[in-house]
Amino acid sequence: MDSPDDKYRCKECGKEFTRKRNLRDHEATHTGEKRHVCTVCNKSFTQSRNLKHHLSTHTGVKAYVCTVCNKGFTQKRNLNDHYATHSGERRHVCSVCGKNFAQRRNLKDHEVTHSGIKQYVCKECGKGFTQKRNLKKHVVSEHTEVKPDKHD
Repeated sequence: MDSPDDKYRCKECGKEFTRKRNLRDHEATHTGEKRHVCTVCNKSFTQSRNLKHHLSTHTGVKAYVCTVCNKGFTQKRNLNDHYATHSGERRHVCSVCGKNFAQRRNLKDHEVTHSGIKQYVCKECGKGFTQKRNLKKHVVSEHTEVKPDKHD
């Protein structure tokens, strides 16, 4: 068993850990090795805690519940981000343009727009989009008979 005084140092970056298991998980972030595999869907992870969080997607258990609206979340950080929707706080800031977002995932979606990479491409006309939802809107408005309601 590891004692609190033991230090395990990463050879790659020098970061120290008190548990050898945590060092092994950390080292996988450098090598890309994904040793922790979901027994339900076979998705793999570099760190055991990420697998643990992932498993809740299969069980449907949402242990973190908003005290304002009772919405449930599988991860505490998602609940903390959610609270910003009630307070109006926007603590996630784009490092490129300075735009603020209440939720981390919205910042991540936004940051892609600065990359110029358009990974979502229309199969009909070849037009590219940085976000999947914009491709879906495009397909509905340009390539189907059904037109979206302009009041949304």
